[in-house]
This record gives sequence, C-alpha cells and structure tokens, in this order.
Amino acid sequence: MPEQDHALTLRPGWVTGMLVVAALLFTIANVVAQIFRYVLGWETAYLVIDRFDLNGEANFPTLFAVLMLVLAALLFAVIGAASRRAQQPYARHWTALAILCGYLAIDEFAQVHEGISAALAYTAGISDERRFYLWLLPFALLAVLIAISLLRFFFQLSHADRRRFALAGGLYLGGALGLEAVAALHAAAGGLNTFGHAVIFTLEELAEMLGLAALIHALLCHLGERGHGLRLLFAPPAPTP
Repeated sequence: MPEQDHALTLRPGWVTGMLVVAALLFTIANVVAQIFRYVLGWETAYLVIDRFDLNGEANFPTLFAVLMLVLAALLFAVIGAASRRAQQPYARHWTALAILCGYLAIDEFAQVHEGISAALAYTAGISDERRFYLWLLPFALLAVLIAISLLRFFFQLSHADRRRFALAGGLYLGGALGLEAVAALHAAAGGLNTFGHAVIFTLEELAEMLGLAALIHALLCHLGERGHGLRLLFAPPAPTP
C-alpha cells in the first residue's frame, strides 16, 4: 500500500483565537464561582465552584494550562530539532526552552512550587499566610538567571519574533510572579478568603493563560514563517512470526 501523508494546517490566528476564547470563558466561569462563594454564600455549590476556581488545583482551568504548556513544549522541541538538522546556532536554546515548558507543565499538574513553599515554611517556622508564597523569591531569582542566560539568543531573533516572545513572557511572568507578589501582600494584610484576593488571583491566572496563548502564537508564527512542518507517519505492525 503506498505511503500516504495527511496534513493538518495550524494557523496561528485561529489557534490563538481559540485559546484566548477558552481563557476568557474559564475566567468568566471563575468570576461567577467567586460571586457564588463570597457574595451569595452558596455553600452547597462549592463542589461546582472548585471545578472552575482559577486558584484551585486538579480542575478544568489547571488541565487547560497544562495542555497549553505541553503544546508549547512540543513546538519548542520541533523548532530545536529543525535547527539541529539545519546546523543552525542556538538549537540547544530551543531545546532547553522545551524542557523548561515541560517542567512548568509538571509543576502546574503536581503543584511542585507549592511543595517547595511548604518545605521552606516548615524550615523557617512560618505558619501564617506567607507560607503559601515563599516559593516566589527562589523562583524569581531563577527566572532572572534564565533571562540573563537567554539574552544573546533573544537578540539574535528577528524583530517580529522578539516582539512576540517579549509580549508572551511579559504577560506570563507578570501574572506568575508580579501579580502573585501582589496577592502575597494582600493575603498578609487582609487574609486569603476574601473577594479582593479572588480578584487578584483571577487577574493573575488570566495573565498567565493569555501569556501562554501568546507564546503558542509566537512559536506557530516562527515555524510558519520558516516553512517548517511536522510529518506524522504511522508504521504498520510488525508481522507475527
């Protein structure tokens, strides 16, 4: 039987639009959930609320974030593989970014940074609201070190790529670190279980989701502008002896 290839075209605008719409829908569902929780006080609705709580874990928004990070990791890996085949410089940087996105997907799923924060809080003897945010300092320092190590790689990109990746990184880090720091200050002053705190983490998670959507858009544009594609072939099963 002759080999057949089936092509699936991923258009950056269409994919990004779908991701942004999904992010906005999750945000709206979260806002409704927080109104139920803090304004209406619907205790019996908590099981439904938790499924759409952007500050929760093991729910639909978490799954969405994990899938976006996995997709970003795969796209980084495709670019890295194509760069290695073409013997282009900085191929290892693309691969390193794929590994970084893979780690972030695992962290999002397994709550690694929450575990690190709990360990730091136990070591330091901290039991108040600060215990949930102690991961911020080491992760912010790590983010700065990674950014410094990627400077030469970043400035060799095209102007369009630099603009797209800067927007994606600004949105994601602005939410994950910037608004998280604001949430930490608010929690220390007014507590965790307030509507004001819910507003802050809603903006934080929305910024992260939009940042990931912008990152996927940037990666798809980078691949499309260079004519890269990905062929997927299914091999027949080996004959049974």
